[in-house]
Amino acid sequence: MITVQEKYTRYRRRSSNYNVVDTDGNIYQIGNLWFKFDYNRGNDYATLREGKTYKVKGYGYRAGILDAYQTIYDVKEI
Repeated sequence: MITVQEKYTRYRRRSSNYNVVDTDGNIYQIGNLWFKFDYNRGNDYATLREGKTYKVKGYGYRAGILDAYQTIYDVKEI
């Protein structure tokens, strides 16, 4: 579970990343789950509201040197 403190879009040359910061200061990236044909990251990002708590499903680890974030692929409001 996470409580959203902030959400923002990080623009890149070829694409954009939807990012979320929780109240503990952790940064997550909203992503698609391509092998399940789940391409709704835009919808997931749009449903998130600052100050609300969500049950999320995701994967990965934060690797600062690689500019990698934990990825969220499913969001349910609590």
